Amino acid sequence: QYGAPAAVSAVSLRSAPSTDNTPRDIRLIQRRPKLPASLRPDGYEEGAPAMPHAGHADIPIEILPFLMLGTFKTASDKNLITAMGISALLNCCLEPFDDDALADPSSVHYIQCPFDDNNTSLSLQRQKAMDLISSTRQAGGRVLMFCERDWHGAGCIMYLMWECRLTLLQALSLVQYKMSSLKISPKLCAYLMQYEAILHGSNSMRLTEGLLFEI
Repeated sequence: QYGAPAAVSAVSLRSAPSTDNTPRDIRLIQRRPKLPASLRPDGYEEGAPAMPHAGHADIPIEILPFLMLGTFKTASDKNLITAMGISALLNCCLEPFDDDALADPSSVHYIQCPFDDNNTSLSLQRQKAMDLISSTRQAGGRVLMFCERDWHGAGCIMYLMWECRLTLLQALSLVQYKMSSLKISPKLCAYLMQYEAILHGSNSMRLTEGLLFEI
């Protein structure tokens, strides 16, 4: 069981929801928040400023033992998918993926939850993604969330807030620590703030000009 989030200050959402779906760089966290011991990566120092993490584009990033982030290239690598024990692929954007190219499509579940689709509800896409991750975890498998335009980072943050009971600041800090860079669109930033308020009754970050900042 993951730990409950620390108490945070409430921040009201006074601005109208943004419709800007262009991913933008999220500024590095200046003071890393405390994380539950079960989720704290090696080398993570509470209170220390975040530093760019040197990731490798050809290797999926492990956020949790059953949840990884990658690209279309890693999702298309049959040998890598097999070697890493990935049993579900979650495409987080509208760009189509040829799941028939997998070595054994019957053993790898594929769904598409495009967080960049302006014609469908973000809540609907979020729920589809959460359901896949949860069912795969319960079955002892691993999920690879992938995208070419950084939509998967925001999707992963949603899962961490929901399942692991992290605040937005905690979830963002964990994903940012693991990835070499993190981009989120103003539309998704506003949604993450709203989702955190629903889950925790308060906000751990502020929304300024469509982007997330520490309070």
